[in-house]
Amino acid sequence: MAVLACAACADQISGAADIDPKHWLCLNEAAWSQVPPVQVVAYRMLSRMRDESWARDLLDMLYLDDETLAWAKAGLGGSAGEGDDGVVHRIRTAPFLPLATR
Repeated sequence: MAVLACAACADQISGAADIDPKHWLCLNEAAWSQVPPVQVVAYRMLSRMRDESWARDLLDMLYLDDETLAWAKAGLGGSAGEGDDGVVHRIRTAPFLPLATR
């Protein structure tokens, strides 16, 4: 499974660029996706932006099933783009695709 992201998102997910919280306002909709990889990326990015009140509030409201939550939390242990979940993070960018699918 994969998540398509714009170049700015991909750089911020991987840690190649500093997080721009305003760029991630799209998570207000994407966080409610039913696609597990999108849910995981949303959870991880919101967790990295806990200093932002909107991100903290959204993270508090977000519901993930137990398996998806465990996957999302497993990737928070290391530095950006790395986790202890054994997942290789390869980021491919698209010219412009939203994180949420409808």
